[in-house]
Order: sequence, then structure tokens, then C-alpha cells
Amino acid sequence: MLGSIFDTVGDILKSNPTMQLVMQKSAIHSANHQILLNFISIIGMIMAVLGTIPAVMSVNKLHGDQQRGYLENVYAKAVSRNRLLTGYVANGVEIGVLGFAVGLLGVDVAGNWVLTQGDIGFAAYVKTFIAFAPTIILTVGLAVCFNGIAPKLNGITWLYLGYAFFTSYLGGLLKLPAWTKQLTGLGWTKMVPLDKVNYSYVFVLIALGLLLMVIGYWGFNRRDLS
Repeated sequence: MLGSIFDTVGDILKSNPTMQLVMQKSAIHSANHQILLNFISIIGMIMAVLGTIPAVMSVNKLHGDQQRGYLENVYAKAVSRNRLLTGYVANGVEIGVLGFAVGLLGVDVAGNWVLTQGDIGFAAYVKTFIAFAPTIILTVGLAVCFNGIAPKLNGITWLYLGYAFFTSYLGGLLKLPAWTKQLTGLGWTKMVPLDKVNYSYVFVLIALGLLLMVIGYWGFNRRDLS
């Protein structure tokens, strides 16, 4: 659906004062190609959030399955806690990252199908994926951390994700200060592919996500599972 409007998105954005507030003013006054790159960045952010939702649900399912007694037979066997948690975490990361990648691929195919002048190179979508995928890993890491240490508080992960989407998507419209966006991973992704990928941010977000996972594993191995 989003890719199908690529041929007219420039005109839509130029004539819509609300979207001019949401998106960067410099992009609104630039060429149609630049507006499309800006639009892809917005799409990337939305799809990263949508990909994160089932990923976090997969990790939080661990606590739900435990509360319902679904894991009693697993605990009775020689299955380590690390192996059990890894099953949920790996499933969550796979769902989130692959779902995000497939979503971008769909936009690429549909967008270039309808464009009558020029096209958006595949490299633009690769850059978008590199910039936003670490935010999925970071949020999954936060979910793992809470499920490992204090599973009753795993709802904080949803608050974090909602806040990240709100400030990143509506921050320009509401004229929020820049620091409110930078409290989440999405606030550090820049407007890729309109901007260049900052690989320092990419590595830092991944490292924070992995660190949170390590803390979650540590807590899960030590807390009472009853």
C-alpha cells in the first residue's frame, strides 16, 4: 500500500501542511527524489516498530507460558534455563528482523513498480534496514532484561516502544525538543536513507541490546521460577 503511492507522494507531501511539520522542511523543498527518501525513512521507522511488536510478544510469552504451567514438563527435563530462554529470544529476534526486512522489500518492489520517472535504488532500503534494525534488537534486549529480572514489569517495554514511536513520528508535529527523541533508539537513527548511516550509533544500539540480554540471562538463571 505504501509503495503504491510513490509516484504521487511528492505532490501529496508538498500540498499537506501537516506532513510538512512531521517531516523535515529541507526535504519538503527539495527534489521529489529527496522527498521519497525522506518518506522511506518514515516508513522504515513505522515498520521497525511494527516488527518489534511481535518480537517483544514472543519474548514476553515466556512469562505467560510459565504462569499458565506450560513449561512444567520442560523444567522436569534436562533443559538448561539458558537454552529455554534462547528459544524465546531467538524466535523474537527472527520475527522482528525478518519481518522488518520483508516489509522493506515489499515497499521496494511496489514503489519501483509504480514510479514513472526514475526509481529508488535497492541500496536505499539496505541503508534503512541497517539503520533501524538495531532498534529492534535494543527493544528485544529490554524485554529479555525485564523477563529475566522482574517479569511482572515487562509492561515497561511496551511503554518504551510506545514512547519511541510517539516522539519519533509525532515529535516534529508537536515540536518536541530533540532530547525527548534521543531517550530511545529511534531517536538516534537519523533520517536514513536521506542521511548517511551512522555506524557508530548502529554498533552502540546493538551493543546495548546485547548487554540488556546478558543481564536478562543472568537474572533468569538466578531468580525463582515458581
